[in-house]
Amino acid sequence: MDNPQQTLETETKQQKAPSKRKWIIKISLTIAGIVGGYLYYYFVGCSTGTCPLKSNPWLMMLWGGLFAYLLTDIVLSTNWHFKK
Repeated sequence: MDNPQQTLETETKQQKAPSKRKWIIKISLTIAGIVGGYLYYYFVGCSTGTCPLKSNPWLMMLWGGLFAYLLTDIVLSTNWHFKK
């Protein structure tokens, strides 16, 4: 038989350790947000250059990546259980 204390420690470690799948999802969606920020700058951006965020592609890419990461973190940290 397994030691109950060892089994409890193993279960606790598995719950605390973030899964590799979640990190892959977070990173890939953050990259998609960065690309989306650049596309927003390219197609919508500010033509006069007076808009502080829209006139700089680096800032738009930063905001797009940050927004995507935070949104992904919120969605993945919430348990989405649907009852049948």
